[in-house]
Amino acid sequence: MASSTQNESFLATRTLLFTSRTSGIQAPRQQFNVGPRRSVLQSNSGDSDTDWSIASSELLSQTWTIWGVSPLFGFDKDNEIKLKLYAKKLREEIANNLTQENVTYEAKFTIIPNFSPNVINPFALKVEVNAKSVENPDVEKSIYKGIFMSWISGFDETNIRNSVTLPLLLCRGTQSGTRAVHIIIGHMFDCMIVALDASQDDLLWLLPIILTPASDEEETSKSSEVSLEYRIPGLPLTDTINVKFLLSTLVTIWKSVYEKRINELEIEADLIVYTEDVDKFHKILHSHMLSVAGLQLGLCSLHKISMKSLTITDNRMKIMSSETMNRVLSFLQESALEHLYPLHLNTPSRSTNSIAE
Repeated sequence: MASSTQNESFLATRTLLFTSRTSGIQAPRQQFNVGPRRSVLQSNSGDSDTDWSIASSELLSQTWTIWGVSPLFGFDKDNEIKLKLYAKKLREEIANNLTQENVTYEAKFTIIPNFSPNVINPFALKVEVNAKSVENPDVEKSIYKGIFMSWISGFDETNIRNSVTLPLLLCRGTQSGTRAVHIIIGHMFDCMIVALDASQDDLLWLLPIILTPASDEEETSKSSEVSLEYRIPGLPLTDTINVKFLLSTLVTIWKSVYEKRINELEIEADLIVYTEDVDKFHKILHSHMLSVAGLQLGLCSLHKISMKSLTITDNRMKIMSSETMNRVLSFLQESALEHLYPLHLNTPSRSTNSIAE
């Protein structure tokens, strides 16, 4: 019981420390780098230095919850013996915290090399916890699988000594297993693990980011639909408005805003999405809803995006394509860095003047 009380106190402290991120001091996002504009020939031939195959095999077509992670202090990724000791410690603590009778646990720490081609040292850490019942020892049940990663560069690690920085975590598992693993890892490596909910502002940005074509003639399925779910202020969370568009319609609207900027870029130049473009896109979108369907959204807030390549709401998502995966993970890591690494951030995505004020 003492251990349980200590863990609850630990989690409460970390939650309290993290609430400052919603206090209004965070500057609004100004821009987002989608990545290099490719030629049609490169897109059709797959001629690219970017290889997302390892990450794709681990992440695509599964539902994940999204978390931010502060530096892991004292973690040694290069020592196989220590990795086994970490797993042993986690297994023992899980057994102490999850008081299920006739159940045994196995834990594993695995380093995945070459996980992200976007960073200098592109490894990821996979943590797995499985449970077996004494009555049926041949059947394993996964209670936790988490992948700690650094998907993009953009922060200065030089002042974070004796630590490993893997700011973004995607995990899946039981609620009790996830809670226990995060508390234990927080103790083991003196780190915070906090849920990263996709706010309305995040979703407003993500939609045009995903719609931005990587090449001049990127194909868009005319029959593919995009569903936007809005919450209504003052009503229960289950009362929502769902608006469906053809993907091709949204791409056309976004191109009408962004095409001039794209046409001014050289091939291989970075595609930058700016806040004024995002605002204009959603104003046109709302006008379109009003004129076509007589729908006035007013103070309704965007809560969920569902499309062929991505479903995302709160801190849950499912990604179906590598290109979308790269963009969404890049965006989410920026979010994690802004929340947990503000002193080490090196990105122009937000206005530094607002922070100083």
